[in-house]
Amino acid sequence: MANSDLVSTVISSKSNYQPQAADTNIEADIYLFACLRQLSLTQRLKMFVAHERGVKKLCLAGIKFRHRGASLEEIRRVFTRAVL
Repeated sequence: MANSDLVSTVISSKSNYQPQAADTNIEADIYLFACLRQLSLTQRLKMFVAHERGVKKLCLAGIKFRHRGASLEEIRRVFTRAVL
């Protein structure tokens, strides 16, 4: 089945489907999920771990920005509360 056939089949069967993001059209959303389904569990886990690591780095950067004069211990405490 070609990608365009997949998209048209899924769209016609789910006419009330809402994309995951407001700036993403339905065809792109469905295509992305079709590609993700083709990944192995190991590949998906690697993607998740990389994403989680990036989110934690961003969280830590935000904490350091908001608590500029805080000690390392205070930053660790706030970060731990944020990620647990």
